[in-house]
Amino acid sequence: MSTIIKSLIKVFILFAALAAILEFLEPTLTLDGARNTLSKKLQSYTGREIHIDGDIQLTLSYSPHLLVKRIHIKNSADFDDEDFITISEVSIEIRLLPLLQGQIHLSDISADQAKIDFHQKADGDNNWSPAETTETVEVTTREPSDSKDGSFDIERIILGKIELTNIDILYRDDTRQQSLKNRFDQLLIDISDETKPVAEINGSIEDHPYAIVIQSESLDRLLAGEPLTLRGTGHVANRQTSIHADIQFKEGEFISNLDFDVKDVDLGLLLNELKIIPDLTAVTENINIKSRLKGKDLAELYERAEISLELGKGYWHLQQKKTGKDKELMFNRASSFVSWKQAVELSIDGRIDDTSITIDLKSNRLEEFFDDIEKLDIDLVARVAKTEMTLKGDLALPINSRLFSLDITIRGENMEKLNPIINTEFPPINNYTLSGKLIANDTGYILKSAAASIGESKLQASVVIDTNAIKPLWYINLNSQQIQLEDFAFSGLDLTENASTDDSIAVSQKKTSRERPLLEYLRQLEEALKTPAMHLDLNLNVGKVLSGRDQLGKAQLKLHLRDDIFIIENAKLEIPGGIISSSISLKRGNDEASGHVSLDIDKLDYGITTRLFQPDSTIDGKISTRIALDLGGKDFTRLLERASGQVDFAVWPKNTKPTKALNLWTTNLYLILLPELKKKESLVNCLVGLLDIDDGMMKEELFAIDTTKLWIYGNLDVDFKQEQIELSLFPVSKTARLFSLETPLRAQGSFSSINLLLNPIDLTGTYINFITSPLHVPVRRIFADKVLEDGSTICERLFDRDHVTRLKAKAETKSQQEIEELLESY
Repeated sequence: MSTIIKSLIKVFILFAALAAILEFLEPTLTLDGARNTLSKKLQSYTGREIHIDGDIQLTLSYSPHLLVKRIHIKNSADFDDEDFITISEVSIEIRLLPLLQGQIHLSDISADQAKIDFHQKADGDNNWSPAETTETVEVTTREPSDSKDGSFDIERIILGKIELTNIDILYRDDTRQQSLKNRFDQLLIDISDETKPVAEINGSIEDHPYAIVIQSESLDRLLAGEPLTLRGTGHVANRQTSIHADIQFKEGEFISNLDFDVKDVDLGLLLNELKIIPDLTAVTENINIKSRLKGKDLAELYERAEISLELGKGYWHLQQKKTGKDKELMFNRASSFVSWKQAVELSIDGRIDDTSITIDLKSNRLEEFFDDIEKLDIDLVARVAKTEMTLKGDLALPINSRLFSLDITIRGENMEKLNPIINTEFPPINNYTLSGKLIANDTGYILKSAAASIGESKLQASVVIDTNAIKPLWYINLNSQQIQLEDFAFSGLDLTENASTDDSIAVSQKKTSRERPLLEYLRQLEEALKTPAMHLDLNLNVGKVLSGRDQLGKAQLKLHLRDDIFIIENAKLEIPGGIISSSISLKRGNDEASGHVSLDIDKLDYGITTRLFQPDSTIDGKISTRIALDLGGKDFTRLLERASGQVDFAVWPKNTKPTKALNLWTTNLYLILLPELKKKESLVNCLVGLLDIDDGMMKEELFAIDTTKLWIYGNLDVDFKQEQIELSLFPVSKTARLFSLETPLRAQGSFSSINLLLNPIDLTGTYINFITSPLHVPVRRIFADKVLEDGSTICERLFDRDHVTRLKAKAETKSQQEIEELLESY
């Protein structure tokens, strides 16, 4: 017995010494002779041609390891002659002691510098499907053997760590002309503890680095067809990342639910790297991706994939290089749903300044983004400031130039609300629509074949926006067969403020400049001209103009807007019985404003204009004007302070009730006088004024009022610098043969407070001068022996300056003769 023990001790010592020698020396055996045998054996398992053109070495030690270099696994016969898999070297370490227990314990398996080329042809064939093999591998489960016949049984294979380094994977799909590259710098799988496998992945996709550590439940669940849960943490593109996945093999199908979350993502960098939009500043606090995968092979997995994406809070910096006015789109949520064969859908809910905005976008199919995509499909709906905009078409990628052609549709409630969002100067146009083709190029934008509507008014529009100018220059051409002016009744324009509705007018009207809305709008116009966000050239042509129930005629105008300059030229409106022609130019300077205005009107029914601002007004009558003024003053509200020129007008009123819309000092002056005329039971037939303005001082060449029973001459003095007015009226009765004289009237005061004086003593001298002046005589000459109750035709004749000049000259000559004859009789 002792001999046996001694022998075993000697064997153990010998074995330990041999192991120590092997561990120290690690002798290496070259097994080149086994190359063909190993290649054929691997080929029988894979069904593919395999070449080993590197060394095969076996290193002997306590844990011997096998090294095989340069392994080439060829594609199947239906594919090109390139390798399916190329591996620079494979190393396998085997532990000796487990072999004594009937186990193969592969403690370390490593492969370095491998290239895998997945290829799917246009006909659907691929190079990764299993090929026909000559060997069958059977996996059996057996109880531990109690055999005593000395046979050696391998009960199981135990794996330790598997490490793959520098692995390049290329996927090519000829059906879709797509390719995808992925690189594993390191894939380390540790299944030493089968109940808690761990994997570490380091690599990059399209040059974007990532590093993830994944922990798993027992792999036995996967082999049993039960769901296996994976949890991972790490970073992608230097951003904190977490992964949660449930995977399952069931009935030959792979099923996976993946939840992928990345923190603090630079969306601008991501879109730049994807070659979609360069130089974009946009970030989000996190991106969450949920995907459901199901399929029997790789192609089926991505074709049946369903992916939803959601962005957390973030912002998109909207930069306007020309204006330097940048804005930020702050989004609370952005979500997307995609599948391989369907369009990518994106929804954004956010704010620009204090205005909410929603964006819904449909774009290319998901499969197109995995290739060198050249165009981005656009089907976009944006809603902001009660305006909805739709864009459809495609954009060339990358979006680093402004070249596109899109179908556009816009509809909204108030265009003015868009101004603070897009830094422009739209007027408050309500209930509008616009549709057409939006084209962009290096010089700007073109909107052509555009159909527009504002209320019931229909227009055809063409718009060119030159963005290469100092400020965006808009060229707009509008043509319409018919326009309803009520559709352009801007909600902000209220000319009825503080106007009296009573039939009687107070003798003293105390109004401040704030109560004159037209002056307020002149201030707003001047303020807008200081720093307009855009320049504008507008050309308008209309076949028929309607104003409520009133039908006007053709209209046209040209409008120009520049820094400090506002011009309306060639404005014409054809109405039944005449044409309105007008032009105005205004220019602001550092300390003064200037301009020019001309207005020619031939018997306009001014009730139409009044009803434009006050639809229920019953005021009516006609007016003719010939106005030509050079303007000058401190600002736009005081342009008459240094004005020079002529203002000629004739008015034939029909209904002279007060109206809110005509809240002007000239109208109020007339309405103050009106009750005094009514006391004499006299109705106004017409008024005519030929007025001269010189450096802000206005005097009459002729001022007269014809009523049914009175003819009234007047002296008018207006000081626009001091905003003072003085009007003296000298009525004469039509009932007496020689025009018996009536009580004179005087109105005087400021523009905001006009007072009526009855029986003024200081008019005595003026009254006597009037009796003997040639101003009184022409009317007697006009009426001759026949006194007309309605002298409307006379006002029309007196509206002609040349006629009045000739009439005065003739009357003065005749009057002088009568005076001389009267003196001779004494």
